[in-house]
Amino acid sequence: MKSQRHSRCGWWLSVLAAGAVCAGDGIGGDFGFRLGDKYEPANALRRDVGEDGNVSYLAKQLIKHGFFDEVYVEVTPLTNRIYRISARGAALNPEVCAAQQQRMRKNLEAAHADAGYYALDDGDMFYNKSRLATLGCTGDERSVTLTLEYLDEHLEAIAEREARTE
Repeated sequence: MKSQRHSRCGWWLSVLAAGAVCAGDGIGGDFGFRLGDKYEPANALRRDVGEDGNVSYLAKQLIKHGFFDEVYVEVTPLTNRIYRISARGAALNPEVCAAQQQRMRKNLEAAHADAGYYALDDGDMFYNKSRLATLGCTGDERSVTLTLEYLDEHLEAIAEREARTE
């Protein structure tokens, strides 16, 4: 597994420079959801609209994981294909979150042994073609949340095109 240290911004610039856009690879998702699968928004527990206008759905976890309390999915507007799966845990102190992150990193390393790896300033990123899995603790000095996100950049671009045609 490749290992490098980059800021999130530097990593994105390297991805853009490499032109890595290809569907389908080993990073597929978690919690019973797979990138590219159809999701019926009517099955969501709640619909949230972000400041950027993106819609996410609080989903019923099909497969429970002890570190994460909530799972959100984002889907392409017209075809309802999952392009992002985001999971969040409970608020923790930074030391506990860092320990959970380390355990999850080992799980992700085993699950995505063929993927590339970047150690980010604020977490970990595994990548394979157009798919990413990012893991980190977000928050302030007193309270942080363990987050895990799967993203298919190819499907995200399709979602943006579909949104313009709605």
